Amino acid sequence: MVQVLIRLQRMNVYFGDDDTDYNPQKLGFNARTESETVQQNPELKKLRKFRMPSGETEYFFDHIGFTGNYCGRIHFLPNKANKKCCIGYIGKHLKTKRF
Repeated sequence: MVQVLIRLQRMNVYFGDDDTDYNPQKLGFNARTESETVQQNPELKKLRKFRMPSGETEYFFDHIGFTGNYCGRIHFLPNKANKKCCIGYIGKHLKTKRF
């Protein structure tokens, strides 16, 4: 749980700063976007579709990992220009072609 809180705090700071370009390397924690394999596979892609505060659904391909009793992920939708980030999922690693 502590690792999740640390990452959420870092995301809060990162998305609130004055830089308007999203850069996963600057966010840290090995932030990255899902592979083309996941994004193009209908079954795997569907697992990453979450509800936004507006009620609409979007794909949350960006994620950072955390460890603990299992390999966890925080899937998020970055909107750096508006200094926002929506968290879609916090939990176990979602299925991929290899995992």
